[in-house]
Amino acid sequence: METFRTYFILLALVGLFSSCEETIELDLDQTEERVIIEGLVSTQSDKNFVKISKSSPFYVAGSTPRVTNAVVTVSNQEGQVFTMVHNPGNHPDSSGIYIPDPPFSGVVGHTYFLEVSFDGLIFTGSDKMAPVIAIDSLAWGLSTSGFPNLDEPEHIYEVLLYAENVIPDRNFLLFKFYRNDTITGPETNSIFTADDQLIGDKIEGLSAPVLFAKNDTARVEIYSLSQPAFVYYNDLFNVLNNDGGLFSPPPANPRTNLSNGALGFFQASALSTDSIIVDPDN
Repeated sequence: METFRTYFILLALVGLFSSCEETIELDLDQTEERVIIEGLVSTQSDKNFVKISKSSPFYVAGSTPRVTNAVVTVSNQEGQVFTMVHNPGNHPDSSGIYIPDPPFSGVVGHTYFLEVSFDGLIFTGSDKMAPVIAIDSLAWGLSTSGFPNLDEPEHIYEVLLYAENVIPDRNFLLFKFYRNDTITGPETNSIFTADDQLIGDKIEGLSAPVLFAKNDTARVEIYSLSQPAFVYYNDLFNVLNNDGGLFSPPPANPRTNLSNGALGFFQASALSTDSIIVDPDN
């Protein structure tokens, strides 16, 4: 669908270029370390989190360093304060992730404020939660888009989304598609956004960007976005789709709502979700 833009989480590949006449040496001095904050407050309590990490030097492989000693709070316009606790389940893959204790659900129309402090630094951000369109239903059927993925010949079913837009004001949306609880798309962790002015009043049979197999569970999530969040994702699209040429200008960091030079975004989103099992035997 042309109104959607795909955001890919990419791996950076470094090439060595040489010629018989001259060797080009790239100046890859260590850049200043930056704090990266990713946060979400939603109407579904188990989705809320704040993830804090730091940028890595150019040649350092692996995951970015995680911040585990921060004091993190989220508050709303009514003065309620929600404490975010670092990895309370002590999961090895959740280092740097803070979740609310006790859990809470966001409210449409409320503005949420983030404060993160550690090592004498303070970072803040805010976002207003807009309403989201409601999913009417999901349906599945044999794919009409052509041949199935040759690497997955059993994936021959498509899942279609139906939704109605009754929100009078202009709003922005983020879509996520899952196969058996794994996010899917043309590339791993693909994300799709849209301006509802281009969608119109209804979504009539939007095909998920991946094929499914018999007995797969398909889930669709629609998040509302504020205009600053929509701008952030568009900036991210431009960064990730930079051609990476040797003489291309360096892309600018996506615009953010975070203070003190932090990268990332603090997002408040209403959430609409539905799922369906591909069950051709019934």
